[in-house]
Amino acid sequence: MKQQSLLCLLVTIFVSWSISANALDTTEPFELGFTDYEMYSSMGGANLNAGERTIGWDGVVGVGLTDSFSAALKYSLESNDYLQSDGDQLHLWVFWTVTASKIFDVDFFSQIGTGGGLAFGSELNLDLDKFGLQLTLEEGIENRIDLKGNPTKERSYNLGLQPLVHYALNDSTQLLAAIDFSLPHYPKKGERSFNIGSVGIGLNIGVHPAVELITELNIDIPQDDEKMAIGAMIGFLATVPATKN
Repeated sequence: MKQQSLLCLLVTIFVSWSISANALDTTEPFELGFTDYEMYSSMGGANLNAGERTIGWDGVVGVGLTDSFSAALKYSLESNDYLQSDGDQLHLWVFWTVTASKIFDVDFFSQIGTGGGLAFGSELNLDLDKFGLQLTLEEGIENRIDLKGNPTKERSYNLGLQPLVHYALNDSTQLLAAIDFSLPHYPKKGERSFNIGSVGIGLNIGVHPAVELITELNIDIPQDDEKMAIGAMIGFLATVPATKN
């Protein structure tokens, strides 16, 4: 049972990397040019034993290619709390707003990373005066991971879902809450057919007209005999208007 649970946990982590790797925030196209710069620091498994905790750093550069089409490059580093790392990853992400109105948006996105895996999906957004809803649906394709953490030749296909609600406390402060799930299309024997990821709560604060402080506290929901894990993230998002000729 422990081996099966470990396998399920590893599969869940690797096939849902694209949803969980993003900070808890709403998504809009970038302004034209290289206008988006982001830095994040995170810790996972804060309540676990030494060697089980993780420390992560992420840097993002985003570019607005048109008014509705954007791309970003993210560089990620992660280690355990002994500062031992299995490597770094580079992610390429593209985002296209298909339709946009005052209260409803439909977006498509796709991303790929050097750590393996391909993801594509859609975001549905409902934005009212102060309150909003966002639903992210994402199809992830990954190589399955064995009990030693090594990729196998078998592919894994997962549908990820993340409902998110957000509320504007004032003009510069936003409260967010989200939970993510994943549904493997072809679960093997011993794997779960439905996985609950983590619950996240975020408070994003505009500290400058061009700078936003991003904070998040998340709790990984345990299933079977897994341990609950608590994580946190803090970062800064800067929007720099492109220089006009």
